[in-house]
Amino acid sequence: MSPRQWMAVLLLAALILAGGLIVARRVEQAAPRETPVAPYRLPLLAPGTREEIKQLKARAPLDRAALARAYLARARETRDPAMYLLAEENARLSLKGTARLNPSAELVLAHLEVARHDFKRALERIARILDQDPAQHAARALKATALLALGQVKPASELADQLALQQPGLTSTVLRAQTLVARGLDEEAARELWKGIDREQAGETLSSQQARVLLSRLYARHGKLRLAEAVLGSALTLGRDPAALAELGRVDLSRKRWNAAREHFAESYALGRDPSALQGVALALEGLRLGREAAETRQRVEEAYRRELEGQQQMGHRRALAGLLLERGDSREAVELMQAELALRRDFETLMTAARALRQAGRPEDGWALMEEAFAQGYRDAPAWRERAALAEALKRPEEVARCREEALRINPVALPELPSPPVEH
Repeated sequence: MSPRQWMAVLLLAALILAGGLIVARRVEQAAPRETPVAPYRLPLLAPGTREEIKQLKARAPLDRAALARAYLARARETRDPAMYLLAEENARLSLKGTARLNPSAELVLAHLEVARHDFKRALERIARILDQDPAQHAARALKATALLALGQVKPASELADQLALQQPGLTSTVLRAQTLVARGLDEEAARELWKGIDREQAGETLSSQQARVLLSRLYARHGKLRLAEAVLGSALTLGRDPAALAELGRVDLSRKRWNAAREHFAESYALGRDPSALQGVALALEGLRLGREAAETRQRVEEAYRRELEGQQQMGHRRALAGLLLERGDSREAVELMQAELALRRDFETLMTAARALRQAGRPEDGWALMEEAFAQGYRDAPAWRERAALAEALKRPEEVARCREEALRINPVALPELPSPPVEH
């Protein structure tokens, strides 16, 4: 059987296992898009590239906001703190040069506040933008993201539904799918993503990759690793996306393909500089029985998280650092980190990490209260049920322990590595 036929068989299985999803195309038919062009066939420069930044710097006094947006895109790609600072500097210079509200510059600052996990301030800034322009799609989409981070799933979902109706496209599809996942509606989210992929247009490469990464996560969390791998393969035909490579590394770890996992995580880190990819490298090294190298890599991860927290940008990786500390049993600092993080956001993963920290610190009653708050949002996955079982065991509730373990196996019998997931930004 040829590779193309093999892919078709996998994707037919995807439709069956996802509950009879109906799509008009197979995933492997999604080909890399051509570079969009401006009039006179001049190529449009991709956001955040060095070429775009160089072009915008030449006319910076005329459009500081555009330069700020370019630096923000570059910062997301490289995770370079200097790029965040340049984005903020140019956004504020743009604001200083105008007497009226400058929505473009304000939106850059709102994105920076979201990156720093200052969601409440971001929402205040977005409200000012929407007061002037209630239909501003990008501001409303960012508002939905901030609401999700604060655990306000219902208003975020309502807003995402409106955006999907008013401005259909793959970007809106990804956002709506994220809200469906947050509500625990995985099958509906998968249908939404398949429909979006089927309707994708030229020039939507970033959203195309994001849709496939999110879809692959859905398959993986239900134990459908072959389908997850097939979808990630199609994502990587569009470009070497760091998030897709990291997800592929997770699949490799689950299948004990240690060398492949090491390569995929290393490439993801080289491209995206996300320390969680290095955590994946450490797990692969442990699988290869290279304990010293794994310990050294974990030390690099911890140092990277601490630098980000202590730096001028304070990009807010308390939760990821807390998870790393809990792996080695340091619950005291993990509790302190998560108490600070809970003051900023209360999404499912934040609540679950805090609950785990409290359990390991000998405070299962407090952890259970956070667990209940998390489960009330709607999302559930196998690691969450296992953590609930551990809390129930600490509270001496054997019947609840058995129920939770059964639910974890029902959702996913395959053990997946518990690493921080890079966000699927829209």
